[in-house]
Order: sequence, then structure tokens, then C-alpha cells
Amino acid sequence: MAELEPLPEDWNRALAVVAHPDDLEYGVASAIARWTSQGKHVAYCLVTSGEAGIDSMAPDECARVRQGEERASAAAVGVEEVEFLAHPDGLVEANIALRRDLAMAIRRHRPDIVVSINFRESFDFPGLNHADHRNTGWALLDAVRDA
Repeated sequence: MAELEPLPEDWNRALAVVAHPDDLEYGVASAIARWTSQGKHVAYCLVTSGEAGIDSMAPDECARVRQGEERASAAAVGVEEVEFLAHPDGLVEANIALRRDLAMAIRRHRPDIVVSINFRESFDFPGLNHADHRNTGWALLDAVRDA
């Protein structure tokens, strides 16, 4: 696996954008905790509420649970602003509607940097990356330009 370059930390405001509650907690949250401990402002923008993520729960109940968990996780790393864009979990499309919503979030938060997770077709192991992750990432690239 290629070694990643360190991210410069000469900024003050970041927006973290992902498809689902819990996506940031798989790695990015540790960096976010570092940044907020340095006094940097980080906000979260989640494309879905993760309503399709727990088979044994109705979608509305699941969305409430997962939003609550995400807000608690965000607070644990010093993030106070968490917004959910309400696109359908499992059906995220890299379309104009998502680009528009993401560009509007970028304009609202006015970040110096935008961070996300891997949205490549796959990871370094067999199997595809989740379509919601891929489509969120592709729409985000265009939304950054649009904003």
C-alpha cells in the first residue's frame, strides 16, 4: 500500500463529509480529535441518516438511533455541528441534487479544507467499496468545485 502524505495543518475550519453515521469513526475521527484539541473547528455533514443500517429496526427508528449515535461520537471528538442531508441510505446517487446539497453545505460552513473517506472503487482487499461511499465522494469532488 502506498504511504500517505501528511495533511498540512495550517488551516482553521474543516468540513467532514461522508455517506453514513459511523463512516468517520473508522479512522478519520482520531485525526478530528487531534484537530479539535488544537482549537480547530470541524463540522460534520452526513449524506444519509443511515436508516437502512440495522435490519431489525424500522427505517425511521433506525435513523433516530444512528443520528443520536453520530452526535454522541462527534461530541466525543470535540465536534458540535452535525448535519444530515436526508438522502436515502443505500440509494445515494452522484447526481445534481447531491452536488447541490453538498455545495450548499460547503458554502454554509465555509471550511478551509474538506475531508472524507475512501471513495475509490475498492479497498486494498477483495470486494467493492459501498456504492454510497463512492457516489458521495464523486459528488463531493464536484461540489467543492461548485462551491
